[in-house]
Amino acid sequence: MVYQEVGGERQAIDGAFVLKDEQEVGFALGAYDGAHPLVIDPVLVYSTYLGGSGEDLAAELAVDQARQRLCDWLYAVDKLPTQNPLQPVHGGSTHDAFVAKINAQGSALVYSTYLGGNGVDLGYGLVVDSNADVYLTGVTNSTNFPMRNSFQATLAGVNDTFVTKLNAQGSALLYSTYLGGNGEDEVRGIALTSSRNAVVAGARRRRTSRSTTRSN
Repeated sequence: MVYQEVGGERQAIDGAFVLKDEQEVGFALGAYDGAHPLVIDPVLVYSTYLGGSGEDLAAELAVDQARQRLCDWLYAVDKLPTQNPLQPVHGGSTHDAFVAKINAQGSALVYSTYLGGNGVDLGYGLVVDSNADVYLTGVTNSTNFPMRNSFQATLAGVNDTFVTKLNAQGSALLYSTYLGGNGEDEVRGIALTSSRNAVVAGARRRRTSRSTTRSN
């Protein structure tokens, strides 16, 4: 909200936020009278808690074309609010990944769901395409992480990356796969190509074995 008080009347001035770089936000302003004070009053559109009975941490945020927000949670423990969930309850162990979609007004959940199995599941990356389908990645050591149309259907190592695609309603897996070898694999970033192929990047720590020799 940008305005000036001129002659006892409030006059609105066009204004918008501008992202200058990853660390700085500024303002773009329309024409105004430099002889009078200019008031720039950022308005809180909405703000809300979203969590359960334990420790909840958000890792990523995306916005679809309907200006609805999607949160990818690094982990969620118990009693998180779910709405039209693919997975209504916590899968087990200490942490599950969690995805929530909030409407453009911030007043209601479009959907929210756990995503995890019997081990530790951590979500690190999220992107959304023009159909509002959601692509997620993270790390898991669950042997029963939700799978569908999988490139790799079983856990191969200590922990593997997972790559999962949810439909726009959050109610079904379009695909979900492990991605890893016999060591420790962890992806932190995900992006989409123009043909909606998912591209992920991360790190792999190879499992090493110790050998011993014995002399007589």
